[in-house]
Amino acid sequence: WQASVIAEKTVHQPSTIIRIDTDGLYVACQHNLLRLEILQLAGKKPMSVAEILRGHPELFRQGDHLEIPV
Repeated sequence: WQASVIAEKTVHQPSTIIRIDTDGLYVACQHNLLRLEILQLAGKKPMSVAEILRGHPELFRQGDHLEIPV
């Protein structure tokens, strides 16, 4: 996977997807944003967010919360 810290303040709850574009998923953190750029879905090879969204546009939505499965 690959991610970048984006120095941008947000009022959203941490783990909230606040923006989605071809560069990645922008996720609220406590002090900045984290742009997730390359992800690996279960059983798949690592892919850019743009590639994932072309095949699965319903997978991520603005306002969704990312969670760690238990």
